[in-house]
Amino acid sequence: MARPTFAWTARFVAEQLGVEEDLVEEIASMAMEPEDGRISIIDSNDGNSPSVTAFTRDGIDYLRETLRDPSSCYYRPSPRP
Repeated sequence: MARPTFAWTARFVAEQLGVEEDLVEEIASMAMEPEDGRISIIDSNDGNSPSVTAFTRDGIDYLRETLRDPSSCYYRPSPRP
C-alpha cells in the first residue's frame, strides 16, 4: 500500500464537507487515531506552538462516513439539493 503524499488541513476539509471546523477538530480529537488518517503538523521547535490538524484521503473518508452515519453522535444529514 502506498503511503500518503498529501494532507489537507481541518479548515479545508470542513469547508469541503460543509461543516464547522470545530466539529472536524472535535471528531479528530475524540474519535480518530493516526491510523484513521489524522495527523498533526508542527511548524516550530517551540514547545508552546500549536499543531495543525490535517487529514489524508483516508481521514477525509473517515470523517465523511462518521458525519453520514445515523448512529454516530456526530451525524449530520446531507443537505438536500
